Amino acid sequence: MSNKIGRSGFTLVELLVVIAIIGALVGLLLPAVQAARESARRSSCQNGLKQLSLAVNNYASARGTFPSAAITRPAAGAAGAYSGATGISVGAPWSVMILPFQGDQPRYDRFNLNGTFGGCFNNDNTKTNGTEQRKRNSDFICPSSPHGAIVSGANGVNGPYAGTSYFPVIGGGSVTGMSSCVLPGKTTPVSDRPCTGWGYRALAASGVMFLNSKTRHQHITDGTSHSLLIGESRYSQLASGNNWNSGATGCEFTWSSAVYSGANGFLISGVVAANMLNPTCNPVVDKCEGAVSQTNFGSFHFGGCLFAMSDGAVAWLSDSVSAAIIQNLGNACDGAGRLP
Repeated sequence: MSNKIGRSGFTLVELLVVIAIIGALVGLLLPAVQAARESARRSSCQNGLKQLSLAVNNYASARGTFPSAAITRPAAGAAGAYSGATGISVGAPWSVMILPFQGDQPRYDRFNLNGTFGGCFNNDNTKTNGTEQRKRNSDFICPSSPHGAIVSGANGVNGPYAGTSYFPVIGGGSVTGMSSCVLPGKTTPVSDRPCTGWGYRALAASGVMFLNSKTRHQHITDGTSHSLLIGESRYSQLASGNNWNSGATGCEFTWSSAVYSGANGFLISGVVAANMLNPTCNPVVDKCEGAVSQTNFGSFHFGGCLFAMSDGAVAWLSDSVSAAIIQNLGNACDGAGRLP
């Protein structure tokens, strides 16, 4: 009779081989899983942008004009609505005005439309609506943005991140060398244009929604399907470089920021379509936010950026689209806007 005992386990070499095979399979599957997750996030972002564009169009149908990107009013004794840091009283931005058309009447009711709105927090924390403006609104955050996951703590003194992934396209054209004057548009008041002392973010008035705009459908002579309305941007003014730090010091831009007017320049809820998408500046690593005039539209998706057109449709524009095409699409009345 044999006394041999059958082997009941793996040898070390066999176990290492199995682990190596499993590791290789995980390595092959992980990119596909990540791609599927990003595809889902991009679809969610596209749907969110679609809902915003529909709300803007429903506002236009109900009120007769598209909402202004932001509103300024002459302060007491000021010559006009663009009279500098001490001469403007700031009203509600587009993102607040469309809330009822998003089905968010309760949030809308918490704002005092007769009060003042800030643009740069913490500098504007004392504005009438400052507290409400610093509250997070997930409808304005693309899931692909890493900022969307920032909550209270060192990077959120005042609570969850309240920034935005979406900005109105206030016009189109080159901003090279432009330091003090806007790019004019057909619906800009001739006698009261914002042409002095605007920094941080370049201004334009050739889009659909811009500062104090009153754009009607007939003003969009390029056609609503050929004119950009809202675009993704990963470049937003943040106090601590790339960290949400509202409540401390510096300048934070939120989803409901209107206009910031201060000694060092101005910020408005809007971006000029001026350059190619997704420039080399990486907001996750570098402090891109201070260069928002030059780093206009971009996303955390791979290879391009989502835009809502003025007819409510959502279009994907790739990074390879030329700056000239971007500029033409941003100008709603130059006769040259065409999707590539």
